[in-house]
Amino acid sequence: MIFGESVLGFRVFDQTGNGKHIADITNWNNALFYYNFLAGSLPQVDPRKGYSYYKEALCYYNLNDFPRARTTLEFALNHYPDMSAADNALFLMDQVYIKFGEFENADKTYNTIIRVFPYRAEEAKKLQRQWPEAVLNARQEKNTPRVAPIKP
Repeated sequence: MIFGESVLGFRVFDQTGNGKHIADITNWNNALFYYNFLAGSLPQVDPRKGYSYYKEALCYYNLNDFPRARTTLEFALNHYPDMSAADNALFLMDQVYIKFGEFENADKTYNTIIRVFPYRAEEAKKLQRQWPEAVLNARQEKNTPRVAPIKP
């Protein structure tokens, strides 16, 4: 089987690659199955393997399985840092960190996106500004220097 993109992002073609359409994948569980299969079928050195792990993590995220999304993304980013979807994987990793309340990790990841993918910097900055007010207050408080109270 080979894979292409469709409305949900997944279309499966036959093994020969002649374009014969087998099935559109219309839900995240089916998509997860196919990307899991793809990741397991590709050789370790195939650059598409990292992309398939990213897509697996995206499926887990949309299925609200955040722990698996996290471990899959961490694996993909650590083993395939030059994958074609590295910027998207980092954005998704940010969303996972936010789900876990790990705002400092999310902030570091946004800063990585800004540094490594300057063409996506404005998008990352915009998302940072959309964080809940409590998170922004906590970030501001952390960056405010502590001053000892003045004793009379």
